[in-house]
Amino acid sequence: DSSPTSDEYKLFNVITFPNPVHNILRIKAYETIESCELYDILGKLIRIEKSINSPLMEVNVQNQKPGTYFLILKGKNRMFSKSKIV
Repeated sequence: DSSPTSDEYKLFNVITFPNPVHNILRIKAYETIESCELYDILGKLIRIEKSINSPLMEVNVQNQKPGTYFLILKGKNRMFSKSKIV
């Protein structure tokens, strides 16, 4: 398996907005985003969004209950994690 281990990942430079999110979470990275994972406060995976290899991404969170969620972005050898309030 040629997947990088967590030690091989470097952090993304990412902007996420708005906070709190009401309908659409917008993500802007300074390089290509390959996927976005959204987890609830208990660590349960809520959804996975695949990107079209773009530095911009939108995630629809309109149907999520209000609360704190964790966002994990993955790209080529890079990862980013951030909490967001919906």
